[in-house]
Amino acid sequence: MSALPPKYRRWFRGAADYGPLLIFALAYFLKVRLVDGAYGTVAGATDRSWYLMFGGNGWHLAMGGAQARDLTGATWWLVGASMIGIIASLLVERRLAPIPLIMGGVALVFGILTLVFHDPIFLKLKPTIVDTSYAVGLLVAWLIRRNPLKALMGSGINLSDHVWRALTLRYALFFLASGIVNIVVWQTLSESMWVIYKVGGQLVLLVAFSLTQVPYLMKHMEEDPPEPAEAEAEV
Repeated sequence: MSALPPKYRRWFRGAADYGPLLIFALAYFLKVRLVDGAYGTVAGATDRSWYLMFGGNGWHLAMGGAQARDLTGATWWLVGASMIGIIASLLVERRLAPIPLIMGGVALVFGILTLVFHDPIFLKLKPTIVDTSYAVGLLVAWLIRRNPLKALMGSGINLSDHVWRALTLRYALFFLASGIVNIVVWQTLSESMWVIYKVGGQLVLLVAFSLTQVPYLMKHMEEDPPEPAEAEAEV
């Protein structure tokens, strides 16, 4: 049983799911980092960074500066925020919901690999690997005539199995294309553009694709056609 009233659950889940990505983007673009040294020396640095003192002459939180943006450095914030998100979900929701757990767990795994090997390629490959996994899972479900989307969304939507199979195939192809787009963005555009795509671009593509399926859903919800005996899914 969640400790939150129902009207706040959606906001909390959104913050737990997408908050780590936003923190990652802010850390990357604002060049947020921890700096060790005497406060007077650090604050008087010539790189025009902004420093916030944590206390004493130890660690300080720095932002900005003349140095290049550091994707690996920003990954520390992604890993930390993902861990906090998982713990907060457990404490507030009093359970580990599957989707937030998977999203947070995957972010942790690829983030830790990036930090251990000091190579951002793991972080850049993550969207493609995740999207391809979704695509393969949906394609397998389509081939064995299972309807995972119906189990996920079907409680309030009246559609025939034939239509659910069509949607399963469409979303499988979408996730496959999304994985390819991630590689294209990563290989052809700047690192900053890839971060923007990772944080917001993928979500925008998913929402846009889902909106293109609304007319198909509305058509078949209104008609509510009988399921053909051996009908193949429409593409």
